[in-house]
Amino acid sequence: MARLVLDTPADVRLLDKGLSAGEALAAFNATHDRAGAIASFLGKVRPGADVKVLELTHYEPLTLPGMESLAEQALERFALDGVLAWHRVGTMQPGEGIVLVAAAAPHRRAAFDAVDFNGAYKGGIIAPGINLSLDALVGNTAKLPRIAIEKPRTDSVIGRNTEDQMLIGVFWGYVSLMEGLVARIKSEIGRPAKTVATGGLALLFDEHTDLFDAVDSDLTLEGLAILAERALTGAT
Repeated sequence: MARLVLDTPADVRLLDKGLSAGEALAAFNATHDRAGAIASFLGKVRPGADVKVLELTHYEPLTLPGMESLAEQALERFALDGVLAWHRVGTMQPGEGIVLVAAAAPHRRAAFDAVDFNGAYKGGIIAPGINLSLDALVGNTAKLPRIAIEKPRTDSVIGRNTEDQMLIGVFWGYVSLMEGLVARIKSEIGRPAKTVATGGLALLFDEHTDLFDAVDSDLTLEGLAILAERALTGAT
């Protein structure tokens, strides 16, 4: 049998049959025999009473370039010796492998972090938006006026009249909420994370905090557009 040869530092493949995790990981380990740690993840078709077969289709102009871009980002972001990313397409039976990801690194933390770096939704926070908070304040208290959401006239957090006090509470209160939650998220995940602001007030808040790495006011709409395109083309 011919020996499996991998590309370095990144081996990225779309397979229409035969994802052999054992063979791939053996070759990856041999290729990176001087690495201090190798971590891997194998996703499989989950057996179940209603699962007879799984068929994955994809949008060819996006799929492989997207996987290659993700591998490049992992190499840039983490201290890695190499990365492997294989994904099946076509028809698979329960128990068969769908996706295999492996990372080689001098230290185990970088290897684990890189394997987990796949863009998946990990969880989140639900909090009232600033407009909802203002609506609740005005609607459930007596004689408080409706105010526009804007930066207070000064950086002081001690207001001298009703309108200033409301604006300070809403504006700087929400800035503090964002800064506090993002700090706690980064502390919990234990590694650098990029913070992107989106929504109609993103630009306003970005002018008055150093919290954001990037601002994309249309991020949600762009994501919905991608989902719509994939639905129309049959991509997964």
